[in-house]
Amino acid sequence: MKKSLRTLAIAFVAMVTAAHSMATDYPNYGMWNDQLSPAQAQGRFQWMEKCFEGLLLETWETMFDVTTPMSTEEKLNQLKDAWLYERGALRINPQYPTFGDKNHENPEQWYAGTSASENCKTIPRGYGMIGLLTSFDFKPYCPAKSAKSNYNAIINVTVGGFTNASGAEKYSNFSGRIIQVNRGDRVRMTMQEHQVHPRLKGTWHVFADWNRNGKLDDAGEILMRNTTAVADEVSLNLEVPENATPGYIKLRITDDYAGGSADPCRDIQYGEVEDYTLKIN
Repeated sequence: MKKSLRTLAIAFVAMVTAAHSMATDYPNYGMWNDQLSPAQAQGRFQWMEKCFEGLLLETWETMFDVTTPMSTEEKLNQLKDAWLYERGALRINPQYPTFGDKNHENPEQWYAGTSASENCKTIPRGYGMIGLLTSFDFKPYCPAKSAKSNYNAIINVTVGGFTNASGAEKYSNFSGRIIQVNRGDRVRMTMQEHQVHPRLKGTWHVFADWNRNGKLDDAGEILMRNTTAVADEVSLNLEVPENATPGYIKLRITDDYAGGSADPCRDIQYGEVEDYTLKIN
């Protein structure tokens, strides 16, 4: 076990120290969809400290290569200072580890914990730490998912010049796909669904947290409600309010054969939930 942890740590640190080349070597670098707030980044370290302390210690040994004997607490504190803290306070943009397979992808949609109160869970076979991500001031949002995605699913989302194709999942976390918009913009948004039969059309809802308060259903934030696809597609004009709060916000899209919900925090029945990030300039 120690040998495999050390191998993971060496590969991890090598990627951290050579991040400038990763965009070329690994096309998914920067789109690992594991965007955390500073508090969640701190929580991830605490979760790993509880569940995978050995992996953190192996990472420390490779990063610092210090020969002077140090206690476990001292080693972990050095990692915290390197990733999380500055002069004893949580950094504005702390760093945190993310996980994936040997191709630096996340086919199992597995994410490490973000709080010491979360239960430990097994890292999928063939997965390891694949890089450090930098957090930004991204609000924690309520989760939502579908019970089943075999009737309907979102297969394509286009916002202006941005487009993202995907397969059927109960929930798809595309928070690493950052779509930049300006206050006052009016951008065409089109969404396409997979249907097992043309009569099985989903009902769409779209939400955006324009005031960046961590909620998705304030006035003006339900951008589409109870809309059924024409053929397999729906569209809207994404109008960014002039008074939208600059920064990173969540864009949530749901498609549900059972009708969906105007409550962005409610699970749906037969379709898919997808989350994206809008950066409001």
